Amino acid sequence: MSSRNKTIITTLIETFQRTLEPAKMYSCLQKVNADLDEVWSQVNEGPLPTNNGKNLDLSEVPEDNLPDTVAFTDKANVFVENQTIDEGKALHLLAATPNLTGNIKPLTDGSSLIVGIGFDHDGVTYSGTGSGIIFESGGITTLARIIGGTLQKLIRATASGIISIGTLVTETGAAINDLVMKNGKVIRGTNFGGTTNLAMINIDANDLIILGGDAVSSGAGHVHIPHVASANVPTAGATKNGIILIDKDNNWLVYYSNGNRYKIVGTSF
Repeated sequence: MSSRNKTIITTLIETFQRTLEPAKMYSCLQKVNADLDEVWSQVNEGPLPTNNGKNLDLSEVPEDNLPDTVAFTDKANVFVENQTIDEGKALHLLAATPNLTGNIKPLTDGSSLIVGIGFDHDGVTYSGTGSGIIFESGGITTLARIIGGTLQKLIRATASGIISIGTLVTETGAAINDLVMKNGKVIRGTNFGGTTNLAMINIDANDLIILGGDAVSSGAGHVHIPHVASANVPTAGATKNGIILIDKDNNWLVYYSNGNRYKIVGTSF
């Protein structure tokens, strides 16, 4: 943009070659002075003073000289409006740590959001060697891990609020807050010595519920039912139906059915 005094200054320059009355010379010089003063003020008192050029690096600019809309990468920022982070790749949160690259990444089709460590999605497949949480748009939350190059969905909270070990084939028969596991999978407990994990319960291909599937002759893994003194054997009643216990004083196997109490007398061997 040209100076608003350009015409006057041009006239002054042209008249330097001719005689100019002193009164007119004073007015022209005042206009030149005004332009020079404005340029000096903008250059030396503006946001980027021309000392040695270092202030062209915004990191060298005093914070008080920056507008309130500037965000910093090395300190906390206070945002008064909602922020949208739009980036084609994952937002790396822990990239400074080797082999511990963190991602917060929405899938391009908008179906899921993944949060993970060493865990990524390229729009087609999952990759990496780490684990993460997948938030699906349908209301399903999955704790997953890539094992041997394959995505394993370990624990899921379904849209119905059912918690499952693995992906359920059906939710029929389950309700909110139920914990369900796939057929053939086992809930295990670690033995006292910390050397193995013994089966506690699972359901097999015949839909039979199996207790203590890893039981061995030493007694490890066997199912233990209440083993009580005679004084603690409950009396019969409808509310006791289904109880099974051992009367250790009389060595009886006791069970309750249809409001009655029954005993089986065993033989030592």
